[in-house]
Amino acid sequence: MPKVGSKVLLIDIGGTNIRTCTAFVGSSELHNENKEKISANNNIDDYLKSIASVETNLDHVVCSVAGPKMNDQINMTNRNYQINSQLMQSMLGVQNFYLLNDWESIGYFFNSRSENDIHYLNDAKPFNETALIIGPGTGLGAALISKNNTVLSTEIGNVAISSKILKFLENKFHQDSFHINEDLISGRGLSSIYKYLTGDDLSPENILLNSNNTESVQSISIFLQSFAYLLKELALSYLPGNGIFILGGLCRSLLEFMNEKNFIEQFLDDLKPMHHNLLSNIRIGVIKKEMTPLIGNLNFINSIHLH
Repeated sequence: MPKVGSKVLLIDIGGTNIRTCTAFVGSSELHNENKEKISANNNIDDYLKSIASVETNLDHVVCSVAGPKMNDQINMTNRNYQINSQLMQSMLGVQNFYLLNDWESIGYFFNSRSENDIHYLNDAKPFNETALIIGPGTGLGAALISKNNTVLSTEIGNVAISSKILKFLENKFHQDSFHINEDLISGRGLSSIYKYLTGDDLSPENILLNSNNTESVQSISIFLQSFAYLLKELALSYLPGNGIFILGGLCRSLLEFMNEKNFIEQFLDDLKPMHHNLLSNIRIGVIKKEMTPLIGNLNFINSIHLH
């Protein structure tokens, strides 16, 4: 069991960035926070070894990775990379190497969230203990948090796009590239929408920076309406009476361009009266806090200590 005061290296490996920091078991403070583009690291193993090697008295590592976890190993969803907890523990020479799915980690962050970190698009009182956390980034990640703060990671991003969303898209443009949810609801999805409208390749960041451009505005609008429709389907599937919480830099940036009233109207559009009433009582909030997986990783190892 990790001892109070022992040193831990916290790592989050996403589809685009690697984030790292250090902390001490029993504390809530992060130290030496760092973020690097994943493309800058030709060999992730070598990069992690170099990070761990400069840390003196390092006892533990908690690493969250974007991909499904099976038998203490994760194969990344958007990168050809595997990470195995036993092999990494041996390679880094630490007492413990804990491996989490990235959304499992964010679930542990959620349990310590502050209401000051949340911007509500609509507010309501919880009517059960299930929450849905979701975030478009390089891909689309999501997790459910149920009774007793149990975190259930999902692969919602790799589920086929619904016929309703496809029909909505067909009214905007002819398309044949959107097959699964993260083809559309992700940073690259926003870029794909823009390319269908203009024929040009533009990064999500540049689409947001060029928001005075008519095609950028239209791309953002299509993205947000598609996202509202997806959240409606997930709300009907899981009944997250404790709320839907949206995370990530992309959605924090999109808040500036969002007509919140329209987004909620689209979320509630085309429902039977009973379901309209049900979903209107589900609060939807955007979490403004950054570094959420690293905070979740620290919460995870602290929870092991407490138990």
